[in-house]
Amino acid sequence: MYFYKFFAFAPGLCGLFYLNMYLLVPKVLLKGKLLSYVGLLAAVIGTLVLYNYFLENFFNLSHTFVVDDPEHGVIVRKNFVHFMPVVTSILVVGVSTSVKVTSKWLEDRDRQQKLEKEKLGAELSWLKTQLNPHFFFNILNNIYALMAIDYKSAQRAIHQLSKMMRYVLYETETVPLKRELEFLKNYVELAKLRVVQNVQIEFENDIASEEQAIAPLLFISFVENAFKHGISTEQPSFIAIKLQEEKDKLVFTVTNSICTVNAAHQKEEGIGLNNIKRRLALLYPDRHALQIRKDNSQYQVRLQLQLI
Repeated sequence: MYFYKFFAFAPGLCGLFYLNMYLLVPKVLLKGKLLSYVGLLAAVIGTLVLYNYFLENFFNLSHTFVVDDPEHGVIVRKNFVHFMPVVTSILVVGVSTSVKVTSKWLEDRDRQQKLEKEKLGAELSWLKTQLNPHFFFNILNNIYALMAIDYKSAQRAIHQLSKMMRYVLYETETVPLKRELEFLKNYVELAKLRVVQNVQIEFENDIASEEQAIAPLLFISFVENAFKHGISTEQPSFIAIKLQEEKDKLVFTVTNSICTVNAAHQKEEGIGLNNIKRRLALLYPDRHALQIRKDNSQYQVRLQLQLI
């Protein structure tokens, strides 16, 4: 009879499981209504206990059993099997509560990660909206000055600028390193338009494989800063740009001379360098090292990126 009673009582346990997991926990417990949750749970378990009592009477199950003790004679004791529905109900409540709370925690974690990712994307987009007009404005100034000197060269420069703008507008989250290098070379060629003969410019590329993926527009601010502060029309000056590999790291170095006129200005980092530092922190957390060194004669930026 206990076997039949178990199958009759099992739907009640299933109902308790789903009622607690889908109604009591999310609508009451997780809303901070602890006393209401305990009260409702006690009422549901009490109902199950009454249902269990009804089943025991229906199947004519005894609440006691008789023990024949040779020393003390016949002893009547309570049958503790009748307390099992209460224990089972508490166990079912514990399991269903754990499942629901764990599920809710995972959902909240995934939602938080998604929000953080969206926030990161929004911040990166905002940083790039500040960066792009900044260096395009400087290039347009160069072309504007060239138009008064060499109109045909200015036309070629505008065509070259259009290719750069296409790269910026249609860039993805990552690009092959060779595209970023091509972009830098185009910028250097345009920046040379206003460079006098006493300025030495070097662009050295010691990268064996240029197919590695990299975040776009990471180097342009440093190169732009070098052209802005490192050249002079009055004294010899230089800019040296170098990319190389050191084990699994990409190392970008730009060194420029410090001109007397621009020495004070290069102490200030400006919008471009501050933005690129923030982008590096977001895109390569714990995977980059940025060093800026300055002495009486030159200013150097060295950036290491862990690409793998």
